[in-house]
Amino acid sequence: MSDILMYIIMFSMVMVPMLYLILRDGSKKSRLKLKSKLQNEGQELGENVVLNNYILAVDKKRRNMYYMSKNQDAFEKVDLSEVQHIEVVKETGHGVAHDTQVTILEKVDVLLSLSDKRKIVWSVYNNEHGNSIGTDLIDASDFVKKVNQFLSK
Repeated sequence: MSDILMYIIMFSMVMVPMLYLILRDGSKKSRLKLKSKLQNEGQELGENVVLNNYILAVDKKRRNMYYMSKNQDAFEKVDLSEVQHIEVVKETGHGVAHDTQVTILEKVDVLLSLSDKRKIVWSVYNNEHGNSIGTDLIDASDFVKKVNQFLSK
């Protein structure tokens, strides 16, 4: 029994640092891809947050906000002078787990309200895609708070 425990501990000591490096490297690559896209537009990457599947960012001069999927199949830019308010919107559902009624997080979106009354929705998480939420809700909320702070100045 103690041999099994020792193997588990040794395995964990090796795998946890490796997972950290792998996950961190993915975030770094995504940031570099976005940075490259912005440089092609003559912009410099400013505040940003790398989520599980998306990146939210503003340029250094705080003129535009960007949304890009990590696999780059989605890339959008919004002029911040047109944005009145930004918020994180979550959608929940209900289910049963172990004979107990539970609330399930179904979707998380970033909603941008523009001055011409249009709304832009950027998906951050969707339970139907089978991916993990991780800290995306908290990270997106913190980022949106920062953007709203400098929009109000």
